[in-house]
Amino acid sequence: MIHKLRVIISFFCLMGMMSCSFISAQIKSEKYIVLFEKKAYTKSDKYNSGSFLYADRVTDISSFKGIPQADAIAVYVLLANPTLPDGLKNADENKIHLCISLDKKEGTKSIIADCNGNKKFSDEKVYTFSLKDYNIPPFSEEQEQLCIRFSVNSFRYEPATGFTPTEVYLYINPFYHDLGDKENYLTEDDYYLDFLIASNNYMKGSVSINDRLVDIYEGKSGRDITVSHLDKKMSKFRFVSQEHLLGEPLLEKKIGDTLSVNNRMVFLESIVGNNLYLEDLGALTDSSRVGSCLPVLYSNSLSTGKPLCLNDLMKDKYVFIDFWGSWCGPCIESLPEIKELYDKIKGREDVLIIGIALENEKDIEKLQGIIEQENVRWPNVWNSYSTVKNLESVHGKLKMETFPTYMLIDKQGKIVYREGSSFKTKEAINVFLKLIKL
Repeated sequence: MIHKLRVIISFFCLMGMMSCSFISAQIKSEKYIVLFEKKAYTKSDKYNSGSFLYADRVTDISSFKGIPQADAIAVYVLLANPTLPDGLKNADENKIHLCISLDKKEGTKSIIADCNGNKKFSDEKVYTFSLKDYNIPPFSEEQEQLCIRFSVNSFRYEPATGFTPTEVYLYINPFYHDLGDKENYLTEDDYYLDFLIASNNYMKGSVSINDRLVDIYEGKSGRDITVSHLDKKMSKFRFVSQEHLLGEPLLEKKIGDTLSVNNRMVFLESIVGNNLYLEDLGALTDSSRVGSCLPVLYSNSLSTGKPLCLNDLMKDKYVFIDFWGSWCGPCIESLPEIKELYDKIKGREDVLIIGIALENEKDIEKLQGIIEQENVRWPNVWNSYSTVKNLESVHGKLKMETFPTYMLIDKQGKIVYREGSSFKTKEAINVFLKLIKL
């Protein structure tokens, strides 16, 4: 459900409270109120934000009933809300139990969830899997079809009302092994008794921005799997327009952030109940031209794979950016010339050379090999080919289509030079040397 408001904002001063000049022009803005509803994962909702959960193995299982006869058995406990104080955390209402068993003769693994919370497994559905299916590639479509999704009756804790019943959606991948190969486990049984569990409930809303439908998926930074409402501190959002994810996949937006959506700049203003308030700030400006201020950019670290805010690295520095890739011959041929530039400026704290590579994830090792072989000592980051047309990505925001391209940034974060061609390497270097007065 969407409420769309058109707001006319006029600026005025209250007499006696503050002194300012009147602004006669009226500013027209557009606001959206997006209602979020609780959802359970389906194959079509591939952008939901479920969280991996932690289940501890129970050492004493004598209090459980209906445990099946099997060659190996393990019972696990999952806390619906592990952030509760100890006295409440360990309450039976806060626990969800799972039974994993192995039948070595049949070559099968079974999983039972205590969905009604009575610590009895014989009245629950049994999910059985062949151990041969461990040969299926991890997280492939074929393996995904074998994973289970189900709901469990649990309890939500509120200080005012205590524990109140709620339904929790869970996802289990029975073939996941957290420690990797069998050799990393104490026994082969421990390897097969391992599994992955994740929360499968999330909130979703939809809104039309610039005449195109946008789905918004909410996830939380907390681990309370019973939460079924938006939270201004924990909620994070992914925006999807026409099956296209807006923004870097790992960088979900939160209240106070701004995002480009369907060529509009949208501000995440506030949360009231299960409503997300958005404000349309106007048409997206072109931040790729000389004279423009560099927009907020994120790339992936080569060492950790985690996203980095490039603006933080570039703050208060003159910056020489080399847009390249391991697949680009002219880019690699130009590296020795950039190395000469690096040797001249490597002692300057106010100067930065950085390479931004466009790569397929499978080619990262190739990229790292080239960096080592060519003795590249300046920092390099990378962005995925899959995001090249994403308006929120580095290459999308800067309209980067030619490689190599050189971009020079002054200390104020303004683009002062941009040229795309290996024939422009010397020119870009000379302009940069003049910029930094060297």
